[in-house]
Amino acid sequence: AHSHPLETSKREKACVEGSRTSSCWNDDLTPNSGVLVQHVFFKPEYGAILENKPIQASKISERSVWCLLAAILAITGYSMHKGLRDMDGAGARIVFVICFSTLVQSMDYTAIVPTVYDLATSFNVGGTFSGAVIGLVFASTALGALLHHMLSLGSRPFRHVFISCCAIMPVGPAVYALSAVRFSTTASQWMMLSARVISGIPLGILWVVGHAMVAKVTRPSLLVHGYLLYNLAWCVGMGLGPIVSSFSLHYVAPHLPSLDYNVVPAAMLCIAHFGIVVLCWCLLPSVEETVREEKMVEDIRRLATLAAVSFRKGDMRTCPKAVNKSEVLEQPETNGSTPHYQRHSRRAAIRPSRTTQITEQHEEFRVLGVLGIYVVAETLLLFSTGASESATLYALQVDYRWSPMDGGYIIGLCICGYAPLALMVQWLRRCVSDAAILANSLVLAAALAWLLHPRVCTWFENHWHAPGRTCAPLIITFDALAWPLLSLVRGIVEGFSYDFAGIARANNLSAALTVATSLSYAVSSPLARWFITTGGVARYALAQIIINGLAVAVCGLAVTLSRTGRTAGGQH
Repeated sequence: AHSHPLETSKREKACVEGSRTSSCWNDDLTPNSGVLVQHVFFKPEYGAILENKPIQASKISERSVWCLLAAILAITGYSMHKGLRDMDGAGARIVFVICFSTLVQSMDYTAIVPTVYDLATSFNVGGTFSGAVIGLVFASTALGALLHHMLSLGSRPFRHVFISCCAIMPVGPAVYALSAVRFSTTASQWMMLSARVISGIPLGILWVVGHAMVAKVTRPSLLVHGYLLYNLAWCVGMGLGPIVSSFSLHYVAPHLPSLDYNVVPAAMLCIAHFGIVVLCWCLLPSVEETVREEKMVEDIRRLATLAAVSFRKGDMRTCPKAVNKSEVLEQPETNGSTPHYQRHSRRAAIRPSRTTQITEQHEEFRVLGVLGIYVVAETLLLFSTGASESATLYALQVDYRWSPMDGGYIIGLCICGYAPLALMVQWLRRCVSDAAILANSLVLAAALAWLLHPRVCTWFENHWHAPGRTCAPLIITFDALAWPLLSLVRGIVEGFSYDFAGIARANNLSAALTVATSLSYAVSSPLARWFITTGGVARYALAQIIINGLAVAVCGLAVTLSRTGRTAGGQH
């Protein structure tokens, strides 16, 4: 895209060059006449050049948005309550705090998406830079995972590490808001990038410790359920981010005329992060309670693993009885077998044979290989969802000239569509295995990627012809349906992978998934916008079709190979 400044009045020129505040916009969020910078836009379905178009007036009823948002929040609250009710004790409190903090942290990621393009344009940079700013926060989480490993934070008390990192999170949005001060164009650009890095590093540590802790305090039978709740918080937070941004533009920015409207959402998120610190301090259990909960779940997992192995071998003698919490805590330390069959401790000093060592090494390599396939599957799913978040809003704003407020509302509601899907899945899991839900959801999401193809767009325009008809509904439909489905698949894949890995590998697996998320979102967001800038939505559609097809194959392979090593979630 190319820019050509218009001859405007002094005030209008200031709006174009960077000092755009809420006073530069009318009530319907349409720029004042003559203020728009002219662009050469690519028609997304064919890559042809479109004529210059003004930003369209708002078409979305705010009453409808608030009604839908209220319904989504009610569904989310009910799903969380129903899910946490199955857990008990300190574990339920830990999972609740992790989920609630994840909701706000994911809001931090998407709240800037509706306005980052305008802010980047005011600094004389374009769509690719704005995509890099969006993805940089997740790119920096890899540094957080590395810092977690270097400082051995996995051996530190969970409460101390989690609260400390939450206390650092408000710094990033604060620096992002300060970039609007405009000391210089270069300084403002670097402040935008630095703010996202500052947010990403503690976020990476929080992901590693929080993601692993869900596995450590959740019983094996509820492990997939726990990660579906985690993904529910993640997805609703992702959806609320653009809605909070649109809310800030409409209701808060007019009362702050001295502040650039593009950074008002970041300022609001800074306040939200302080609230999370207070919540963690009040609700997280003490260090001793957390250790007891981890010990209890570990003992239950040992008994469940032994029962699964005995069942597969046809030996029902070692299948243990159901035990309650107090009985598990009173059991002595074992090496994985029940007390009745526990060998004398002096036999533990006997050196295993070479054949046994080789067998154990092969089993370890097999487990690591399957976990590697799970990480690859997670990477493909994250790449698809990360690209759709960034590309859909970019196409609506640049190619179809939607206002930031309308784009924020639409993207937020599309992502929040995961909430009713999660509630439906909670009921569906009573009669259908998690593996079957995963397979059907993934295949359906891959089929929906074809909605972005140019031929589907042509067919749509020919059969539903109307003045001003565009292919925007197809892009929105893909985002509204495929994003929740892929996020549901991610939750099941994470539950399967932690169940297969076991508690001993939880920290390492969490770090690997954090790095996968970091790389996926760092690349997908700017790359998706680059696809649309250079080749239109046609090139972006091809990428989505290929990635979703690969995800189907890799997820199927991972679930099949791990079938004999999982204790829950369905085997087919």
